[in-house]
Amino acid sequence: MKKSHSSTLSRTFVLVLLCVTSQVAAFCSKLNEKPSTALFSGDSSSQSHGPILVVGATGGTGLRALKGLLDAGCRASQIRLLTRNPANCQHLQDSLGISIVQVDLDDEDTANLSTALQDCVGCYVHALSGDTRQVTLGGVEKAQRLLEVIQSHADPACHVVMNSAAAEENHGVTRIGEMHAIEQVFRDETTRFTSLRANLFMEELWKKYTRPSILKGTFPFSVPSDRKIYLTSVRDMGRIAGTCILQKAEIGKTVNVAGDVLTAADIAATFGNFQQQDCKHSPGRVFALFCRLFFRDLYQIIRFYRKSTETTDVSALRAKFPGLVTDLGTFLDETEWKNEELSYENFSQVERVLRTDLEKAREH
Repeated sequence: MKKSHSSTLSRTFVLVLLCVTSQVAAFCSKLNEKPSTALFSGDSSSQSHGPILVVGATGGTGLRALKGLLDAGCRASQIRLLTRNPANCQHLQDSLGISIVQVDLDDEDTANLSTALQDCVGCYVHALSGDTRQVTLGGVEKAQRLLEVIQSHADPACHVVMNSAAAEENHGVTRIGEMHAIEQVFRDETTRFTSLRANLFMEELWKKYTRPSILKGTFPFSVPSDRKIYLTSVRDMGRIAGTCILQKAEIGKTVNVAGDVLTAADIAATFGNFQQQDCKHSPGRVFALFCRLFFRDLYQIIRFYRKSTETTDVSALRAKFPGLVTDLGTFLDETEWKNEELSYENFSQVERVLRTDLEKAREH
């Protein structure tokens, strides 16, 4: 019994912690725009066609963002993918024609970064740190280094779009605080900046500490069952980022991104319906108390999901980006959630995430 309780705590601990990288809530100002105006028109006549630098999109969820950029109309030949380990991404260059650039943003030598940014019309910053359980800071310094080179080597009209976290000002979460500080670095120094603030990433639910519990009928998340949770697909972040860069849209704005908003109980029910078996939400009250005593960083996140007042206007977002915003049911179907032979590792493999793009490339 002790072992089972410990295992449940461990799975729930990692689930909530993993939720941090993927964060949360609110649709922002649409100054002087009609709410019904759609940005994604498919008209390429006014689009940006120059190079686009993509930062932090070589991991599992990052590849989903890369897929979204391609969905939005970014050509593979436009994309320059920044990575510390080019050997791990060589297949993207060989199969799709995406340029791979070896750069470490911790390195003060910016020669490779300068080359990568030469004449870029856009830069999508998906992440400035790895997807780790432990909170790691240092993103502000990386953002400052990146911005300096953008200002000196990119196209003067380079549009920077960043994946950030949706949260009110007094959110009380260290990792979200750094994301907002990084936003400010860009906002202070360039007017051609857009912050896309994500909610809880749906892709996090695929991870090994989450999906097995859900498949067995329990959705563990330390909030009351009637608490609303905003959900975002990483693929949608890439879609909207790509649209903003190509259409030169939402410049100077903050846009909160979510494709669905459901109570914790409704999320469990959605899983149950999709799996054709009962699935119940577990609010984890004891676990929350345990974290409050022993894991302060994690408790910040639990408290945030329980208390946050931030909201996202999902309907307005759908109207502005028609066809580019995904609800939970569609996500489960798209990612073959019921296929028990799939795990997070192979669910996010290049061959699956970019399957249609690879097929098109082979045809040509």
